[in-house]
Formats: sequence, structure tokens, C-alpha cells
Amino acid sequence: MAKRKDKKKKEQRYDKLARIFRALITFVFFFGLILAVGALFMRHIVLRKLKSRAISTSSVLYSRPSTISIGTNINQLKLESRLTRLGYRKVNSLPSSAGEYYPGLSEYNLYLKGFSIGKELNQDSRLISLELSSSG
Repeated sequence: MAKRKDKKKKEQRYDKLARIFRALITFVFFFGLILAVGALFMRHIVLRKLKSRAISTSSVLYSRPSTISIGTNINQLKLESRLTRLGYRKVNSLPSSAGEYYPGLSEYNLYLKGFSIGKELNQDSRLISLELSSSG
């Protein structure tokens, strides 16, 4: 009979430890799940802010410079796709604010974005016109 009591006590201790272990595993699982969701949410916020800053910073402007020289064919420039990539918006009339462009028949009107690099190089936003010919 003493053996049965010892066996029963051992089973009760085992059951108690098993319940504590299951509770601990469940807690760790849900805590990990909450951390994973929080990390994904933070990643989303950081990427969104980086993308919005990348469009407004000068690094995008200088990342892929393109030289336009006399004799360059318009089709070779792929100007509209390049302007879209740089965050410019196409408008239906003469641009009135920075970051807009209007493609005319023989010219592009661009309202350049202002930028600054350190203290040495600053450029205010301004309207320019590129006169192009389809023959080069």
C-alpha cells in the first residue's frame, strides 16, 4: 500500500510538472508569436518611411545620371519612365509645383525638385524646358 501512495504522489508531481511545462511552452509560443507580428509591423513601417524619404532625397537624383547631348534621339532617352522612377508626376498643363512634368510635342517642361548636398551644393526647385527633336 505504501508503494501505491508513493506511486500516486509521483504521478501527481509528474502531472503538476507537466501542466507547468505545458503552460510555459504555451506562454513562450504566444510571446514569440506576438514578437513576430510586432517585428513584421515594424518592418512595414520602416520600409514605408524609407521609401518616402528615398523619393524626396537627392540620392535618387544622382543614382543614375543621364547625359542629354545634341543629337540624342528622344526614344533612346526613355524620359517618361525615368521621370516616373524619380518620383515626378505627369500633368496635363505647364507644371506649377516641384516634381511635376508636362511632355509637349517637341519639348518637356519640368519643375525640378530642390535639393541640397551638405553646405556646398544647393539647388532650389525651378521650372525648366527641354527642347527636343525626334530626329536628334
